[in-house]
Amino acid sequence: MSYTYDACIVPEVAKRVLTAYSGVKVARLPRKSGFYLLNVDNVVASDSERREAHFEQVCERTTHNLGVRAGDAESALGPG
Repeated sequence: MSYTYDACIVPEVAKRVLTAYSGVKVARLPRKSGFYLLNVDNVVASDSERREAHFEQVCERTTHNLGVRAGDAESALGPG
């Protein structure tokens, strides 16, 4: 999987697994065979402090993070 600040791109194998779940939709990328844009209806909030998330590599142009590593803390999902 590849994430940007506004999209998640998945390969064919992830598409086959994830589309078995309700609320998951994919759209084929027209110029990249075997890859899909992932869309989900059931977005869940995550508590970055309890999850011990580490936000890495801030892009100077967009000020978005280029990477996020999540820790091993369990039950870190927040209400949402």
